[in-house]
Formats: sequence, structure tokens, C-alpha cells
Amino acid sequence: PSDRDGWGSDVILRIKDREPEDDASAGRDYLSVWTLREIIKKYSDFVSYPIYLEDFSDKKDDDKKPEPVNSMKAIWIRPESEVQGEEYREFYRHISHDWEEPMERIVYRAEGKSEFHALLFIPSRPPFDLFYRDGTHGIQLYIRRVFIMNDCKDVIPEYMRFLKGVVDSEDLPLNISREILQQDRQTAMIKRGVVRKVLDSLKKMKSDRPEDFAKFWSMFGEVVKEGIVSDPKNRDAILKLALFSGSKSGRTSLEDYAAKMADGQKSIYYLTGGRGETLSASPKLEAFTDRGIDVLLLNDPIDEIWLSSFHEFDSHPFVSVSAENVEIEGSPEDPSAEIADSFLSGLKEAVKSLGLDSVEDVKLSARLVDSPATFVQKGEGVSAQMRNFFKAMGQEAPPERKVLEINASHPLVRKMTEAELDDGGRRDMAVLLTGLASISDGEPVADARRFTKTLERLLEK
Repeated sequence: PSDRDGWGSDVILRIKDREPEDDASAGRDYLSVWTLREIIKKYSDFVSYPIYLEDFSDKKDDDKKPEPVNSMKAIWIRPESEVQGEEYREFYRHISHDWEEPMERIVYRAEGKSEFHALLFIPSRPPFDLFYRDGTHGIQLYIRRVFIMNDCKDVIPEYMRFLKGVVDSEDLPLNISREILQQDRQTAMIKRGVVRKVLDSLKKMKSDRPEDFAKFWSMFGEVVKEGIVSDPKNRDAILKLALFSGSKSGRTSLEDYAAKMADGQKSIYYLTGGRGETLSASPKLEAFTDRGIDVLLLNDPIDEIWLSSFHEFDSHPFVSVSAENVEIEGSPEDPSAEIADSFLSGLKEAVKSLGLDSVEDVKLSARLVDSPATFVQKGEGVSAQMRNFFKAMGQEAPPERKVLEINASHPLVRKMTEAELDDGGRRDMAVLLTGLASISDGEPVADARRFTKTLERLLEK
């Protein structure tokens, strides 16, 4: 039995009196109209029912018609054709605090086993905390238009942390916790749907607006490539999206690289290491450039990680041009007959006497054309950039193993072979060649003082 005029419920909360000894700044005044408005706007602004706030203070305006505190305008629920572009831009500014227009807008509605709406944006510039481990990554999570959390990392993968926007689920419980969210089956389904939609949108951008996609990749490509390692189910799709710098072709995809291979070429050649300028000037490219073979210049640390577990693309094996025994299509015959064995053995002994533990051998090179010497990797090599990355992460890198390759056709090497060098002379040549090899790779010389003194002495002669 009830004396109510109609259906409904009253929920009455009574606020305890503040004790005199309480710190006034320790809590918020939940009887303040402004505090209540802020709470309603934050958590229930998009709820489809109106929420009114009645002011019982003496300052209220009795003649003013009451208006809902919440906007009830969940823009992601409305059909995309009914929403103006300015409305989307205003909403993006509201959730991202970025006053530039977004590069891309992704509107998605999923129905079936898991029903949810998503409105996602790709910013036109990377956020400052994109590579901070403790950055505020993630998107806003709503459940039936009720705000749940601001930086939900469980409905998008880590390699899509550049996204801004909202996901609104119809199936998740309102009282869900972060721990339950991580284990919930509905959350996993939402994540799969969002990833598939974003990758499809990027694929469409790449085909329809290649210039915009190139701009996107220059800003977020290093992050997206993390998915090749962390998301095996979508790594093929990510690899097809990826753009790389080619020594011959400039910016290229793996599909375009394979389509433009030189005659007889079967492998995808690549070079990893430091800055792009250093890689493009590397002596290791000389023979490939001479034969018109394109080489991918991979200067992101993540490239060496995914290459360690991903050995081919479309039946074309990945081959490092830094590898010791790399085979180059159309290579000339072994140049070992062009130089005396005695000189090579003497140079090996001289390099060994320098105490360079990482240099295990000295060989003649088939890849050098214009440079006298270069270092190549023996076995499963790790670049200097990757070693610095391991150190920054507090991890121990594998031991460095290198081979010094010399160009028997280079005038400097020919002069060395013609000169009658004693042990000291061969030692000077070893210092010079190893130093030049390090410099050409953009790396510091092992013993800079010894190198400069040797160079001064040789120049005096």
C-alpha cells in the first residue's frame, strides 16, 4: 500500500553534519549545487533520461523554468548521417582537450553477441606521453550512457594507444571493476571488434588517401608496429599497412617492395641501426645499390624485435645486409684471389693485437664498392641501437660478434698491400681500417685517442 500518485521511487540521502575538527578541504560539499552539477555532468551527461536539480537555497530563481542538468546527447548513438561535422569536432575537443581537428573519425556500431557503440578519433599530432609507460592512454568507457572510467586500457590494445574517443557497451554491468573488466568475455569481444574496425579504417585510408596515411604513419607507425609482436592474430594485417624507407624506392610497403624486386631477386633485404641518414650512407649498401637492389632502412628499435620472430613475407625471406654471409643476386666471383693471403693473415693478427674482443675475423668483402672497410655481424647479430635500447631497459644485451670486411679493390687497401709493412705498420693499418669501419656505421671509435694519434702519424708520412 502506498499513497503515491504514480509509479516511481524516492532515494533520499542524508548528509552527516561536518564535525568542527574536520578539515574543510578534506572533502567536497555534496550539498553544493555546483558540486552536484559537476558530478551529474561527469557521470550522467549522456544518460537518455533528464536529470533535474532543484535548488532549495534562498538564491534560487522561482520564475526560471527548470532545465535538465544533463545534455542527453550521446553523439555516438545517433546515425552518422544525422550528425554535423562541427558536432564531431566539438565532441573531440571536449574529450581530448586538443584544439586541432582530428586526422580521422571512426564510427562503429556492433550488434550480435556483444552490442556496443564506438566513436574514435585519430589525432592530427602525437600526444606528448605517447611513449611514456605511465601515460594517460586509453579511451573513455561508458555503459548504457553512464560514464565508467576515463582511460580504459582494456578495450583497445597497447599499440592503438594513440586513439581518443568513447566505447559505450550495452552488455557490461554498471558496477564493473577494473579487475573484472580485464577478465570479462564481453570486454574481449569489444576489443576484437574495435581492433578490426580500426585496422579496416586504416586500410581504407591507405588506399583512398595515401598522403594522409603517410602522415599518419610518420607519427604513429612506430607504435602500430608493436602490434606485429603483441597481436599475432592481426600481425599480417599490420605488416600490410606498414610503410618503410627504401634505399632506392623511398617510402614503400612490403607489397610494393615485393612487386618491384630486381630481376632474379627473391629476398627482402633490410638494414637496421641508428638514424635514417646513417643507414642510407652505410657502406653495406654499396653492392646492392650498384646492382639496383632496394634495401629497407629500418631505424626503429621495434623493427629488430619483430624481425626476430617474423622471417618472411609473402614467401619472400627477410635477409639482413649486415649478415656475414649474405648472398647478393648477381654478385661477382669471390675476390680472394685479388689480394695476397699473407697480407690478409697479417692484418688479422694486427686486428687481434688491438684487443678488440668483439672483432672475431677479417675477410674480403663482396658488398663494398667505394669504401675500404666495414663491420658486419657474425651469427644472429644485434645492432648498436638495439644494444643501447637493452641498456636503457636495464637488460643485458647478447655479446657482440663482428667481422671486419675489407675492399680489395679500394685504392687505400691496394696501397697497403703494395707497401712492405712491418708489424707496427700493419698495426697502424688495422687501427685505421677498424676506425673507419666504426665511423661509417655512425658508431664511436673503440679507442679514439689511439685512432687520432695513428691518423696523425700516417698523415705526416
